Amino acid sequence: MGNGKLAVVTGASSGIGRELAKLCAKDGYDLVIVADEPAIEQAAEALRSHGVSVDA
Repeated sequence: MGNGKLAVVTGASSGIGRELAKLCAKDGYDLVIVADEPAIEQAAEALRSHGVSVDA
């Protein structure tokens, strides 16, 4: 982290939450993503490909 932009997204393992997290990552936001599903780790890995920090 360090760019000053941070977003917390719930439900980020699928659907609207995942798409919102993707939009934030594309805009340069570092992310804290939360979901109660194992797919959250896959989502985190995909979001890191945008060059942002992601904590899941």
